[in-house]
Amino acid sequence: MPVDNSVLPGDIKALLSTRVFGQRIYYIPEVDSTNRAAVELARSGEAHGTLVITDFQTKGRGRFNRSWLSDRGRNLMFSLILRPDIPFGAVLPVTLAFAVSIGQTLENLLDTNVGVKWPNDVMVDGRKICGILSEGASEGDRTRFIVVGIGINVNVERHEFPEEIRRIACSCSSVAGRRFDRKDVLVRVLASLESAYDEFVRDGFEAMAARFKAKLTILDRPVTYTSRGTGSRGTVVDVGSDGGLIVETDEGKRVVLYDEDVSVNS
Repeated sequence: MPVDNSVLPGDIKALLSTRVFGQRIYYIPEVDSTNRAAVELARSGEAHGTLVITDFQTKGRGRFNRSWLSDRGRNLMFSLILRPDIPFGAVLPVTLAFAVSIGQTLENLLDTNVGVKWPNDVMVDGRKICGILSEGASEGDRTRFIVVGIGINVNVERHEFPEEIRRIACSCSSVAGRRFDRKDVLVRVLASLESAYDEFVRDGFEAMAARFKAKLTILDRPVTYTSRGTGSRGTVVDVGSDGGLIVETDEGKRVVLYDEDVSVNS
């Protein structure tokens, strides 16, 4: 029996268990970027929890403007508009909170260990299954809105990934050996994200940091990080209460990374 992969608003809402997330949905069959569309909607006053979802992105992107490639109608590509009353510097820990939340949801769904790679990737056996891109706007030092874009590889077989990323990417179907209804994956993720968001707003990231650290795939691993155009090496030793990645450099100093590009040494 074929899997129903519709992500039309009516079909999604029939399954939702959330109070706010996804209760208002913009479905765009093809768009350059759900984040770009969601940012425009947020600037025009669209409500907290609004979901923008598509079947195909022509210019999907990740951190540092890297491309996010996805076949039409096979994966989940969506953005959420958030309006938390928090300092604007808290955008990073929101990303981390969402990463560990999605990781736990996929772990339950796929019945396998799922990790997180600071700050925005969800990983299975060293392969990326989900990426997150957060961006926002402020008024003074307060957050006006945050848009969190999420891409989850759902129904792509391993041989269908482009050869250049086959070793570093996976999907729900390639891990579990079966296809998934995208709506089912989406509503599970949205419920988990709403719970994580409520906890974050109530208790801050500090209450969630231990869970993120427990899933951190690069903990105690040697890494190279680039800061202001200069590469440095060290070992990841912790995650701070503000979401910063704590690295002990090869020279024995501790540094905290917030927006640097970090890669594991081979």
